[in-house]
Amino acid sequence: MSNSEIMTIIISFHQSHYRDFKNYYLGYVAKYLKSYFPSLLSYTRFIEVMPSVIIPLNTYLSVSQQALLLSTLPK
Repeated sequence: MSNSEIMTIIISFHQSHYRDFKNYYLGYVAKYLKSYFPSLLSYTRFIEVMPSVIIPLNTYLSVSQQALLLSTLPK
């Protein structure tokens, strides 16, 4: 899986109603989103690679937040 796919799953978890990631991944992603992520990793492997996207995810969220703040400033 690519970094962007892993980040997408993490972000979508935080926007979902699920309380724990394991149930979200196994009960929703693996069942309903498999067609969107053809190279979906097993839950155990996904947990192992999650730390590798911390810096790119943080960068993306920081830039997104800055862009949102700049768009709300009066002109």
